[in-house]
Amino acid sequence: MSHLKKIAMPRSWPLKKTGTKYIVKARPGIGNETSIPILLVLRDMLHVASTRSEVKQIIFMKDVMINGRVINDDKFPAGLFDIITLPKMKKSYKIIFNKNGKLGIEEAKEAENKISKVIGKKILPGNKQQINLLDGSNILSNEKVKVNDGVIFSLKSKKIVKIMPLKEKADVYIIGGKHIGESGTVEKIETGQAIIKIDKKSVNIKLNNIFVMD
Repeated sequence: MSHLKKIAMPRSWPLKKTGTKYIVKARPGIGNETSIPILLVLRDMLHVASTRSEVKQIIFMKDVMINGRVINDDKFPAGLFDIITLPKMKKSYKIIFNKNGKLGIEEAKEAENKISKVIGKKILPGNKQQINLLDGSNILSNEKVKVNDGVIFSLKSKKIVKIMPLKEKADVYIIGGKHIGESGTVEKIETGQAIIKIDKKSVNIKLNNIFVMD
C-alpha cells in the first residue's frame, strides 16, 4: 500500500493531521521517524510545487537529487541530514530535526559532503571493510571506525573525510526519544546508553538515539 492514514503518520513529520484522510508513505528504507517522502519535502516543506503532479514533473525533468543521486520516485525517502539539491534552482538543502522533534529543512552551506552515523560494519572478501551508515548507504573503507561513531564523507568520491568518535566530551544530537532534536555533550558511555548533558541536566540516552556531531 502506497498510502497511510494521516492520523498514523510518524510524529516527526511536520504536517497537520487534519485535512485529507490519507497521505503518501515513503518507500521502504531508512526509518520513518528519521525520513520523509521527497514529495512532502518539495510540496509541503519547501513549497517549490503546489500539487503532487507538479512534484512529479520536477522529478521527471531530473531536477531533484538526494546525496548527489538523481531520483525518479516521489516517494523516495529523504532522511536526516540528507542533502537535497535542485540543480536548476542552484539550491541545496539539508533535512534536520527542529526543537519540537519535527523534521525540518534548512539551506545546506556545505553540499559536497554529508554527515552520517556508523550503524554497522563487516569484512568482505579481499579483506575489504564495508561501513554501513544510518542513511542506508555503504562505504568501502579501511578507516578505523566503530559503530555509533559519526562520519563526514564526500558525496562525490564516497570516501570518509572525517571521523567523529563517540566518546566523552563529544558533541551529540539526539535523534530519538523524548529529547529528540536536542543537542548535548557526552559525560559518560555505558553499555547500550550514554549519559548526556543537555543544558544543565544529565539524562540517559540510548546509543542508537545519539548522533555524534563533533
